[in-house]
Amino acid sequence: MATTTFYLKSIKNNWWITYLFQTDAGYGYTITLKNSTGNMLKIQQCNM
Repeated sequence: MATTTFYLKSIKNNWWITYLFQTDAGYGYTITLKNSTGNMLKIQQCNM
């Protein structure tokens, strides 16, 4: 399992998307969208 954080100014300044890839769970993934204060705005999961 690996976690990578991408900082994307094209979404909005000080927002980031964290991609969590779960290789031991059939290569599913979790996408979390948070603002600069850490408030979670959206979470989406895909289990393949």
